[in-house]
Amino acid sequence: MDTEQGETGLPWTRAEVEATVATYFQMLRMQELGQKANKAEHNRRLLQALPARSIQAVEYKHRNISAVMNLYGAQTLTGYKPAANFQQLLVEIVGNTLAHDRAFDEAAIRSVETPAEVPAVESFENFVVEAPKAKARVQEQRAEWIRRSPIKRDYLERESRNRSLGLAGEKLVMEFEARRLHEEGAKRYVDRIEHVSQVHGDGTGYDILSFDADGRERFIEVKTTAYMAETPFFVTPNEVDFSSEQSRQFRLYRLFASRKRPQMFVLTGAVAASCLLEPKDRPTSSLLNATHSTVGVHLHTTTCRFTSALERAIWYRLSSAGLWARWLRHHRGRCSTTISPRAGRAPVLATRRQASKGTLQGRRSTWRLSP
Repeated sequence: MDTEQGETGLPWTRAEVEATVATYFQMLRMQELGQKANKAEHNRRLLQALPARSIQAVEYKHRNISAVMNLYGAQTLTGYKPAANFQQLLVEIVGNTLAHDRAFDEAAIRSVETPAEVPAVESFENFVVEAPKAKARVQEQRAEWIRRSPIKRDYLERESRNRSLGLAGEKLVMEFEARRLHEEGAKRYVDRIEHVSQVHGDGTGYDILSFDADGRERFIEVKTTAYMAETPFFVTPNEVDFSSEQSRQFRLYRLFASRKRPQMFVLTGAVAASCLLEPKDRPTSSLLNATHSTVGVHLHTTTCRFTSALERAIWYRLSSAGLWARWLRHHRGRCSTTISPRAGRAPVLATRRQASKGTLQGRRSTWRLSP
């Protein structure tokens, strides 16, 4: 048998990997364009070019590709959950495909930036599912492969900035919370559910104020994606801090497959207790398939305007004490978004001119998070 075509029991050849990646991207392009890909037929045709491989091997290789796609910040093909045991050759070929496939690039950007409407859910009976199970971390060697790669495609970060998609997810969760309280016999709390992110802005550390059946407040942060449950997502350090301070009442609702058949899983308590935090500028592959899924946390740079010199002085005192996040939550109405200086450092005034205007610019930093 021609070794270029591969041999059973031996590592996949470049020709085999390239053919499999090409098939995966063909199906993924169709998915992003709203077409339904016949996976069985695509894989049948692929197997004709891979006589040494079984359908099980091909399916697992597709899962490997999904893992690598997540590391590059790209969406994955629905139905193929990320599997971490992949070869360096796969990282190279997927990266090259991402760099040169303009058709996929255009389709992917259009997909993650498309506005969304609140999905109509007739019944919430099977709406809440278990969180993805924990998987083993990817070896540090694979982290180095991604770190050296020049390919950067963070479509998932673009999706996290899709305000229409996020708002649709939050409204659906509010509907779910109202039905939940009705079913739990706590109808008196339904009218008190508040869409906090719309009323007070994004600096509170959560999106929705709801209640347990006994009247205790429930602070809900909603993360929405049109893709599968294992898809990476982004949260702010303010949300992470707030979840620690209010761990008994905090819930992170991860809404997935939101454009077709929405479902969600719930992470209860402090985000840091159920997730692994990692700076995004470090190799994210070390976090792939850690607890639950790969998740990104983005620290946004924010500008706050002070109304008096006294407030500016208070800010400096709180900053030096490491309490800037609490100050921001107290003064959230005066900030455009959540300030996120680099972890462990107080924010600084960028210029004297900005200082004279009472404008404080936090330093920008990016992190990754994995539940």
